[in-house]
Amino acid sequence: MFVRRPSAKVVIVAPSCIFNQEEVEISMKAGKKIGLIRLSVLSLCLLSPSLANPVWAGATEWGNLISDGEKFYKTRNFTEAETIFRSALKECESSGLDDGKLGITLNNLALVLESQNKDEEAEAVYKRALEVKEKGVGVDSISLVPSLNNLAKLYFKEKKFELAKQQYERALAIAEKDKSKGDNMMIPLLNSLGRVTKIMGDTTSSSKYLERVAELTAKTGNVDAQTVTLNNQAVQLRHDKKYAEAEVLYKKVIELREKEQGTDHLNVVAAMNNLAGMYREWEKPELAQQLLERALKTAETIGNDEAISTCLHNLCKNLREQGSFEACLPYSKRLLEIREKRAEEDPRAYLEALTDRALALDSLDKYDEAKPLLQKAVSVAEKYDGDKGLLYATALNNLKEIYLHMEDYTAAEDTMKRVIVIRKGVLGDTNPEIGKDMNDLALIYKQQGKDNEAEPSFKEAVAIGEKGGGASLPELANSLNNLARLYRDEGKFKEAEPLYKRSLALREEIYGKEDPRVAASLRNYAALLRDMGRKDEAALMDGRARAIESKE
Repeated sequence: MFVRRPSAKVVIVAPSCIFNQEEVEISMKAGKKIGLIRLSVLSLCLLSPSLANPVWAGATEWGNLISDGEKFYKTRNFTEAETIFRSALKECESSGLDDGKLGITLNNLALVLESQNKDEEAEAVYKRALEVKEKGVGVDSISLVPSLNNLAKLYFKEKKFELAKQQYERALAIAEKDKSKGDNMMIPLLNSLGRVTKIMGDTTSSSKYLERVAELTAKTGNVDAQTVTLNNQAVQLRHDKKYAEAEVLYKKVIELREKEQGTDHLNVVAAMNNLAGMYREWEKPELAQQLLERALKTAETIGNDEAISTCLHNLCKNLREQGSFEACLPYSKRLLEIREKRAEEDPRAYLEALTDRALALDSLDKYDEAKPLLQKAVSVAEKYDGDKGLLYATALNNLKEIYLHMEDYTAAEDTMKRVIVIRKGVLGDTNPEIGKDMNDLALIYKQQGKDNEAEPSFKEAVAIGEKGGGASLPELANSLNNLARLYRDEGKFKEAEPLYKRSLALREEIYGKEDPRVAASLRNYAALLRDMGRKDEAALMDGRARAIESKE
């Protein structure tokens, strides 16, 4: 049999400030809070100058420029703010103002550049601001911590994780020496180090940083800080698949929130959604379902549409994963009704709702109802993301699946080709995702009897998989299997056999010798051996497959 990868469905989550950036199950606004607010390192804003008793003649003009620039920054008119801060920099330099004012100006300019995603320029300006400050206060002054943090956050944004880590470590070392500032400065720095080391794959260091945060926050009596810390630790344990330990911490977060803020609070809803997400990963969908239904009732009591819609989305996801497609329909219908009202204001959330509804209908073979929803999703994605964006490509890919189910292979082929062009433009020709796409395109060719076109696409999928490393091995096994099946159908048995062998060996390596996917490979190889007249070898393969299948 040919192996098609599971279709890449749109997974879109509204922007989240819950706990930390790892938790994105739910995002909801409640007055001044959004979910459970993540501890941000120092929460830096623009640095306002003191204008009393200016020493230099240019100080008054400089101060006015800084004040005007801040106003534009606060209203998100970054272009005008940049122009004004550049004028302030010229005034500062030409008037010979002190290094303190120069540092403020540089920092403000860098913040504005970063806000416009001019990261390379921002990095250079942040570095200069840090050098100026070091010259004035020394290399170990506590006043350097905000500047180090700004530079570290930019490095993190640029995915320069080692450089970000170095800046955070230096800031932490300075903060640890200055006992006058207490623990409040160290907590967010430790949180940031926990996050960056986790992303770098150093889970041991990440856990140690988060343990220190837990110790410090326990002393503060600050429930917000404690819950954020407990959640961050739970996220780390969840990442390490230590679900039982993570469950204890997630439950503690819910308990603390209910005690501090009452049972009917959006932060409690957020905490329940986060635990439910872990239950889904832990393959305990029943527990996830119970918790999500409880969260939905709480959100309904509060009357917050954003919270309600996020609970509905998570309920749909959990039910689909269990194969309960009929039960998903009322949730997906209600979700779409809520988000359709704010489609212009929040097109990404609307796109998610369209997709949830379409996937539920698709799973029940209601293609005529699902197709217009996915066509609408493509239109929304194009308007939101442009016709060269990955979100648009994913929406097209979902539509392609409907075409396949409706056996409209010409439309599926044309759509798949558009997906590949877009993704190659963004990801490059050899990205593992392109390998998956080439495999899908080859399967569409095969379904139309276009074997001559399917072969080069399968070969390209194999070539990309071979370059992709460990993460690409499952898809490489699929592509090898599919190319082998193509050769077998064409009677090219000698070309097919080494491919089946490689596919089987890869699956044994990845999944273990008793996995059902290994049994499928054994069955495929056995079919080829029978075609080649090697019935005894085929019988051995079938025997192994039966032994595996009997254990399921």
